[in-house]
Amino acid sequence: MLRLPSLARSPALLALAGLLAAGCGPRGPSVPDDAIVMTSTRFEPASRTIQRGGRVTFFNQQSGALHVLVNGRDGGTRREKGAASFGGVSGHRSKQGEIWTTPAWNTVGTFHVTCTIHPGMNLTVNVGGA
Repeated sequence: MLRLPSLARSPALLALAGLLAAGCGPRGPSVPDDAIVMTSTRFEPASRTIQRGGRVTFFNQQSGALHVLVNGRDGGTRREKGAASFGGVSGHRSKQGEIWTTPAWNTVGTFHVTCTIHPGMNLTVNVGGA
């Protein structure tokens, strides 16, 4: 008869069991493959093309970084007729780890998104017809 070692008597097996159990616990939200990643100072990628009625998803991956997203360029809010709303002048506040999806972009054209805290963060959104 084959005897398996007790977990209590085998530190290696106990450690392995702990690692396996940790992998089974709750995970954070799943980041969509097409999300715009916000680093500490830029959007990756810096442009996105979508169809009219589409949405843009952002993921703030930076530890401790706050980004305030608005319509505009170079850190300044600028109203662009037909752009999806980011909450007006106050914009959308994004904390580390957040995944946020914009409202629908319903007007064909080229629009801009920036961060009021990091003026070098600029994103171009090209909205095409259906």
